[in-house]
Amino acid sequence: MRRFFSEVTDGIDEITLSKDDMNHILKVLRLGCGEKIVVCDGMGKDYLCELVNTDGNVAAKVLSAGPCLAEPKVKVTLFQGLPKADKMDLIIQKCVEIGVSEIVPVVTERSVVKLNGKEAAKVSRWRKIAESAAKQAGRGIIPHVGDIVGFKQGVGKLKKHENGIVAYEGERELSIKAYLNKKAYNNMPPLQLAIFIGPEGGFSDKEILDIKEAGITPVSLGKRILRTETAGMAALTAILYEFNDI
Repeated sequence: MRRFFSEVTDGIDEITLSKDDMNHILKVLRLGCGEKIVVCDGMGKDYLCELVNTDGNVAAKVLSAGPCLAEPKVKVTLFQGLPKADKMDLIIQKCVEIGVSEIVPVVTERSVVKLNGKEAAKVSRWRKIAESAAKQAGRGIIPHVGDIVGFKQGVGKLKKHENGIVAYEGERELSIKAYLNKKAYNNMPPLQLAIFIGPEGGFSDKEILDIKEAGITPVSLGKRILRTETAGMAALTAILYEFNDI
């Protein structure tokens, strides 16, 4: 069933969709009166609606409401070192599909992407990709893609998370599975977790030292070195699997 996001007030009988969504419904999907859609309020609540004719216009009449069952219990924030080319598009799309809650783009020492003053345009495009992926995946929220931040600011944001980890190929002792197993004791996983993924070439030695000094735990994602566009997806899948959310 087709899915759309809109601000919704509890107890409302009809939901007003944006002009772009209505054009998509009528002219692209060619849905008509009597057909059903799902409208989500962006905060985890779904509304089953029927398209009806109201004074010559199509409106979404609310039939029922309930929580979205697709949202993970564990909220995972991905701090992603900026990769080159259009790899960030793929990372955002797939991590939203898997279940990420928020993505923070971070410029690191080995980030080679050239922003050229186009940060706002890039973030705007990434947010549209996140919204499209959230609709496709049946999500109850549109995961937030934050503004691009520098390494120091990114670490500052990450250290505010009680459960903050960094994927580091130089870590030989603590695997992500072992770290998560410690958190999953008594079947009581953390409600929030954040992971930092480096760009192509990984983190510099100085950056890893700064990360460790900030109290962020390095973990290994396995014996094989993953590309930056693969690492976030693999880590997110491991986290949600460990806590029975996949």
